[in-house]
Amino acid sequence: MVLSAIFTTALNDQVSYLHPGKGVRTPTVPEKPLDIITPEQFDQLYRALPGADSKLLVESDIEAGLR
Repeated sequence: MVLSAIFTTALNDQVSYLHPGKGVRTPTVPEKPLDIITPEQFDQLYRALPGADSKLLVESDIEAGLR
């Protein structure tokens, strides 16, 4: 996607007169099912953490949606 955008910009700005990616179709990526932990699994993981710092990091991750 990024490379295609670069070539499109170059073509629009008349830096290049050829778009090597034009007409190229990428295969669709099948959706991967999400593995969502249960509250019981989270409690088990949380209790196994060694210290307050790691617990704070896990709390931050879970609040942020584990991004």
